[in-house]
Amino acid sequence: MSLGQLIDFRVGTFIPKSDESRTRKFMESLIDGGRKRIKIVTGEFDKSFYTQEIGNGISNVLKRGVIVNILLKEKSLGDKDQSIKALAKENYYFFHPVFKDMCEVERSSYVFEGLNFYLSKKRAKRHFALVDNDVFLETIHEEGQPRSVMFKRNAKHLAKKCNNLFENMIDSTHVYKIETEAIFKEVNLLKTNEEISGCSRVSPGA
Repeated sequence: MSLGQLIDFRVGTFIPKSDESRTRKFMESLIDGGRKRIKIVTGEFDKSFYTQEIGNGISNVLKRGVIVNILLKEKSLGDKDQSIKALAKENYYFFHPVFKDMCEVERSSYVFEGLNFYLSKKRAKRHFALVDNDVFLETIHEEGQPRSVMFKRNAKHLAKKCNNLFENMIDSTHVYKIETEAIFKEVNLLKTNEEISGCSRVSPGA
């Protein structure tokens, strides 16, 4: 049975494709409520959706010890380094609050250990966010096209299926993990000297 077939549309919250602002607010709320795990599968990690506000939410849950895993399509097909550079540049305003005050070694450690990014050489067909047992599930859509969303809280059976799907994705041969510190370094290069004063060369245990 597919993820879509598991949804009872009479129970969760359905958001039509025309309501992008409401969709983003639901995602922000979902992330803010994270207690143990967050797993996100996205296509292009669109900067118009993964905004500074969502970056703030990720920053806050990392402070609470939540483990955050995000999978997206490579920004530059077949080129890891260029994909990391493009990710940092295109999503700068998402990363800015996540990496803020990284000159504190303790903060560097929990961000680098708690935030994990995976790049896929193929665009994932099914996009979702899993926060503990809450699920944000998008309808299948093409790149750049609008999509509807189903949002369900405490959906244990669906959450288990999403978790298994995520684990299978990151174990596949076309997905690889990138170091969060590598993204941090690229984001730093985009900042002004004043913003990164004293913080540009920090790494865990430094």
